[in-house]
Amino acid sequence: MKYRNFIAVLISFILILTSQAQEIIEEFTINVSSVFDFAWSPSGDFIAVGNSEEIQIIQVQEQTIVSSISTTSHSLAWSPDGSQIASYSLIDNSISIFDIESGELEKIIDGIQEINDMDDFISVRDLTWNECGLFSINGAVDLFVWGESELLPEPLRLSGHSEAVINTMITDDCQTVVTSSADAKLRIWSIESGKNTLVLDVSRAFTIQN
Repeated sequence: MKYRNFIAVLISFILILTSQAQEIIEEFTINVSSVFDFAWSPSGDFIAVGNSEEIQIIQVQEQTIVSSISTTSHSLAWSPDGSQIASYSLIDNSISIFDIESGELEKIIDGIQEINDMDDFISVRDLTWNECGLFSINGAVDLFVWGESELLPEPLRLSGHSEAVINTMITDDCQTVVTSSADAKLRIWSIESGKNTLVLDVSRAFTIQN
């Protein structure tokens, strides 16, 4: 069985909920002291959980940790084919790409240090990896968008929100960034131009997803 539902990772246990009935269908314990981020594999068979010490790859149906990768991970994204995982670290503002099967480090991507000049704190640190390429969105009120993709030859700075951004999303066609903020605004941005193309007033900040 492949799980295609919502997931909540709460320090030491995982809850899997159905997307329609919003009921818990699975719960199991994992041996971690903290959780910075987690990500489904493209197949839905595995969950990657990242923290200050390692990335754990968990086989959902068997409820077992099948491998661990020693690294500090604040954000995670699987490659589209599920053979690699990207990990973003706030310590050195770099992205590390690991082979899932061997756990070996295959690549380190630097050059996103500009985030240090933007805000006093970081409220979002999101990775997206799809058929268009690998993208990173980081920041607080202003956002820095970096991409290893032909669609984004130069990094973007998105300025418009007046309070901390809560959540971000890049659309599947990689043309648009959507952001929600504590300022009760949802903004839509063009990746090509970096311009804010639409602003929606909402009652509160909320999570957005494809």
